[in-house]
Amino acid sequence: MKKVLLALASLVLLSSCGKDDETENLTGILSLSVYYHFEDATSEQYLAKDSYCWFGLFDCEQSSISADQQDVFNIGDNKVVKLKDGKTVQPKYFTTSNVGTCTLKDVAYGRYTVVAVYRNGTIPTSSHYYYYGTKAVKIDNPAANTCSFDFEVGLDKYGKLINQ
Repeated sequence: MKKVLLALASLVLLSSCGKDDETENLTGILSLSVYYHFEDATSEQYLAKDSYCWFGLFDCEQSSISADQQDVFNIGDNKVVKLKDGKTVQPKYFTTSNVGTCTLKDVAYGRYTVVAVYRNGTIPTSSHYYYYGTKAVKIDNPAANTCSFDFEVGLDKYGKLINQ
């Protein structure tokens, strides 16, 4: 009888492990976009066409990313984030776009912080003039995951990390 119970307990453990493995291997698609609007205009948004954007998915909490000025510029220059505890984190997923939208495929299910960097085509190519944003995202669907950023364009708005 003890052997039968032991065999049944082992079977239950093995079947529960199989379910975890299936969840860990699930991936989804993440659609990303960047919009901008002018500070002195109506609330009309424009898709960031003819501009430079990059998106990184980082395995860290949004609130743990340092917003110190030099650390923000480092995001634009080196495509890494510095955390408040001093650690530097590389993106798990990365893509660029010059039309304001793009898609990341095969993103493992989980929670990430998306970092978007936007540079209008008329702005100098210095990280001091980029627009930076972060947003928490959860990937839990094979196809319907979206994340969009809206930046207010103005002389005092660039070069800062904005949590959206």
